[in-house]
Amino acid sequence: PATNVGNLKRALLSPEPLDLFQYVWKATKDGLEPRSEWVCDRLAECVMLLFERSGEMKLLGDEKKVLDKLLKAQILDAAAIAARARCHQAATRALALLETHLQLRQAQLGVVASFTCEVDFRVPHRARDGRTTTLVHQGDAIPAKYWDWLISRVP
Repeated sequence: PATNVGNLKRALLSPEPLDLFQYVWKATKDGLEPRSEWVCDRLAECVMLLFERSGEMKLLGDEKKVLDKLLKAQILDAAAIAARARCHQAATRALALLETHLQLRQAQLGVVASFTCEVDFRVPHRARDGRTTTLVHQGDAIPAKYWDWLISRVP
Protein backbone atom coordinates (compact mmCIF):
# COMPACT_ATOMS: atom_id res chain seq x y z
CA PRO A 1 0.00 0.00 0.00
CA ALA A 2 2.79 2.48 0.80
CA THR A 3 4.30 1.89 -2.64
CA ASN A 4 0.89 2.46 -4.23
CA VAL A 5 0.45 5.73 -2.33
CA GLY A 6 3.94 6.80 -3.39
CA ASN A 7 3.17 5.92 -7.01
CA LEU A 8 -0.13 7.81 -6.82
CA LYS A 9 1.61 10.89 -5.42
CA ARG A 10 4.20 10.74 -8.21
CA ALA A 11 1.46 10.32 -10.81
CA LEU A 12 -0.55 13.25 -9.42
CA LEU A 13 2.50 15.53 -9.19
CA SER A 14 3.92 14.54 -12.54
CA PRO A 15 3.58 17.12 -15.31
CA GLU A 16 2.64 14.27 -17.65
CA PRO A 17 -1.09 13.43 -17.56
CA LEU A 18 -0.27 10.02 -19.05
CA ASP A 19 1.44 9.00 -15.77
CA LEU A 20 -1.86 9.14 -13.86
CA PHE A 21 -3.71 7.45 -16.72
CA GLN A 22 -1.20 4.59 -16.60
CA TYR A 23 -1.54 4.41 -12.81
CA VAL A 24 -5.32 4.02 -13.09
CA TRP A 25 -5.62 1.80 -16.16
CA LYS A 26 -4.00 -1.45 -17.27
CA ALA A 27 -4.04 -2.98 -20.72
CA THR A 28 -5.59 -6.41 -21.11
CA LYS A 29 -6.21 -8.54 -24.17
CA ASP A 30 -9.79 -7.18 -24.16
CA GLY A 31 -8.78 -3.51 -23.86
CA LEU A 32 -8.31 -1.29 -20.81
CA GLU A 33 -9.55 -1.99 -17.31
CA PRO A 34 -9.02 -0.25 -13.98
CA ARG A 35 -6.05 -1.51 -11.97
CA SER A 36 -8.00 -1.15 -8.72
CA GLU A 37 -11.67 -0.32 -8.45
CA TRP A 38 -11.14 0.63 -4.79
CA VAL A 39 -8.46 3.20 -5.72
CA CYS A 40 -10.61 4.52 -8.56
CA ASP A 41 -13.57 4.93 -6.20
CA ARG A 42 -11.39 6.87 -3.72
CA LEU A 43 -10.11 9.08 -6.55
CA ALA A 44 -13.71 9.60 -7.71
CA GLU A 45 -14.48 10.80 -4.16
CA CYS A 46 -11.63 13.30 -4.57
CA VAL A 47 -13.22 14.46 -7.83
CA MET A 48 -16.54 14.88 -6.03
CA LEU A 49 -14.94 16.97 -3.27
CA LEU A 50 -13.11 19.10 -5.83
CA PHE A 51 -16.37 19.67 -7.71
CA GLU A 52 -17.96 20.81 -4.44
CA ARG A 53 -15.06 23.21 -3.73
CA SER A 54 -15.40 24.52 -7.27
CA GLY A 55 -19.08 25.28 -6.75
CA GLU A 56 -18.19 27.15 -3.57
CA MET A 57 -15.56 29.09 -5.56
CA LYS A 58 -12.88 27.82 -3.17
CA LEU A 59 -10.86 25.71 -5.61
CA LEU A 60 -7.17 26.59 -5.42
CA GLY A 61 -4.64 26.48 -8.26
CA ASP A 62 -3.12 23.11 -7.31
CA GLU A 63 -6.57 21.66 -6.76
CA LYS A 64 -7.58 22.78 -10.25
CA LYS A 65 -4.55 20.96 -11.65
CA VAL A 66 -5.37 17.79 -9.71
CA LEU A 67 -9.01 17.89 -10.85
CA ASP A 68 -7.88 18.39 -14.43
CA LYS A 69 -5.50 15.41 -14.21
CA LEU A 70 -8.10 13.17 -12.59
CA LEU A 71 -10.64 13.97 -15.31
CA LYS A 72 -8.07 13.49 -18.09
CA ALA A 73 -7.14 10.12 -16.58
CA GLN A 74 -10.82 9.17 -17.00
CA ILE A 75 -11.23 8.38 -13.31
CA LEU A 76 -15.00 8.50 -13.58
CA ASP A 77 -14.95 5.85 -16.30
CA ALA A 78 -12.88 3.60 -14.02
CA ALA A 79 -14.98 4.14 -10.88
CA ALA A 80 -18.00 2.10 -9.87
CA ILE A 81 -21.41 3.26 -11.08
CA ALA A 82 -22.41 4.57 -7.62
CA ALA A 83 -19.25 6.71 -7.38
CA ARG A 84 -19.88 8.04 -10.89
CA ALA A 85 -23.44 8.97 -9.95
CA ARG A 86 -22.24 10.85 -6.84
CA CYS A 87 -19.68 12.73 -8.94
CA HIS A 88 -22.34 13.60 -11.52
CA GLN A 89 -24.58 14.96 -8.77
CA ALA A 90 -21.67 16.97 -7.30
CA ALA A 91 -20.83 18.38 -10.73
CA THR A 92 -24.47 19.33 -11.33
CA ARG A 93 -24.64 21.09 -7.94
CA ALA A 94 -21.32 22.87 -8.60
CA LEU A 95 -22.51 24.13 -11.99
CA ALA A 96 -25.76 25.36 -10.45
CA LEU A 97 -23.82 27.21 -7.73
CA LEU A 98 -21.45 28.71 -10.28
CA GLU A 99 -24.41 29.87 -12.36
CA THR A 100 -25.88 31.48 -9.22
CA HIS A 101 -22.55 33.23 -8.52
CA LEU A 102 -22.44 34.47 -12.11
CA GLN A 103 -25.99 35.81 -11.97
CA LEU A 104 -25.26 37.55 -8.66
CA ARG A 105 -22.12 39.13 -10.09
CA GLN A 106 -24.01 40.27 -13.18
CA ALA A 107 -26.71 41.81 -10.96
CA GLN A 108 -24.03 43.61 -8.94
CA LEU A 109 -22.67 45.08 -12.15
CA GLY A 110 -26.08 46.70 -12.61
CA VAL A 111 -26.33 49.04 -15.56
CA VAL A 112 -22.74 48.31 -16.61
CA ALA A 113 -23.78 44.74 -17.45
CA SER A 114 -26.14 46.06 -20.14
CA PHE A 115 -23.56 48.16 -22.00
CA THR A 116 -22.86 45.30 -24.40
CA CYS A 117 -25.06 42.56 -25.76
CA GLU A 118 -22.69 39.76 -24.69
CA VAL A 119 -19.61 39.04 -22.61
CA ASP A 120 -16.32 39.97 -24.32
CA PHE A 121 -18.13 42.04 -26.93
CA ARG A 122 -15.49 43.70 -29.10
CA VAL A 123 -16.24 47.17 -30.43
CA PRO A 124 -14.59 47.99 -33.76
CA HIS A 125 -12.37 51.04 -33.39
CA ARG A 126 -9.46 52.75 -35.11
CA ALA A 127 -6.11 51.50 -33.82
CA ARG A 128 -3.06 53.75 -33.41
CA ASP A 129 -1.78 52.68 -36.81
CA GLY A 130 -5.04 53.77 -38.48
CA ARG A 131 -6.44 50.31 -39.14
CA THR A 132 -9.86 49.24 -37.84
CA THR A 133 -9.62 46.52 -35.21
CA THR A 134 -11.68 44.86 -32.50
CA LEU A 135 -8.66 43.92 -30.40
CA VAL A 136 -8.01 45.70 -27.15
CA HIS A 137 -4.52 47.20 -26.90
CA GLN A 138 -2.82 48.91 -23.98
CA GLY A 139 -1.96 51.85 -26.22
CA ASP A 140 -5.67 52.62 -26.57
CA ALA A 141 -5.82 53.44 -22.86
CA ILE A 142 -2.90 55.88 -22.98
CA PRO A 143 -3.28 59.40 -24.39
CA ALA A 144 -1.79 59.59 -27.89
CA LYS A 145 1.05 62.01 -27.04
CA TYR A 146 2.29 59.72 -24.21
CA TRP A 147 1.94 56.62 -26.38
CA ASP A 148 3.90 58.27 -29.19
CA TRP A 149 6.61 59.33 -26.71
CA LEU A 150 6.77 55.76 -25.32
CA ILE A 151 7.00 54.20 -28.78
CA SER A 152 9.73 56.64 -29.79
CA ARG A 153 11.88 55.26 -26.96
CA VAL A 154 11.62 51.63 -28.09
CA PRO A 155 14.76 50.52 -29.98
